[in-house]
Amino acid sequence: MIKFISLSGPDGVGKTSTIQALHKATNYKYIIYDRDIPDQLCYAKLANRYYDKDWLNYMYSNDIQLYVILNSNLEKIEERMKQRNDNKVPKGTTLEQAINYFSIYRLSTASNILYIDNSNLTVDEVVKQILTKIRG
Repeated sequence: MIKFISLSGPDGVGKTSTIQALHKATNYKYIIYDRDIPDQLCYAKLANRYYDKDWLNYMYSNDIQLYVILNSNLEKIEERMKQRNDNKVPKGTTLEQAINYFSIYRLSTASNILYIDNSNLTVDEVVKQILTKIRG
C-alpha cells in the first residue's frame, strides 16, 4: 500500500496546487513530499554542481513508493509564474532547461514513477491520474 508520495518538477509546474488538491481528495491519507531526489538531480546537473549518482539507486529503494513527475510546456509554466509574481529560477539554469531535464522521466519504465504532462490538464485531472495509479 502506498503511503509516501513525492511530487517533483520545474518551478511553476503546479506541485503545490496538486498536493493541496490531493490532500483534499484523500483527506490527508498520504504523506506527500514537495521536491525530492529528481529535483536535486535536475538542479545539480543544470547548475554543474556535484551530485551523487547513488541518489538514483536510492530513488528505487527508499520509503517513497510513488514519484510523480509533473511537467508542462514553457508557456504554461511562465504564465503560472507570472500569475504568482514569481520569476525566480535556480541560479545558472533556465526554465526551459529544467523542463527538458524533467522530460527524461517520461521514458521511465519504473513502476514507481508516474510522469504527467499537465500542459492541458486541470489540477483535478492530474489528481485523478495520481489516484488511478495509486489504486492500481
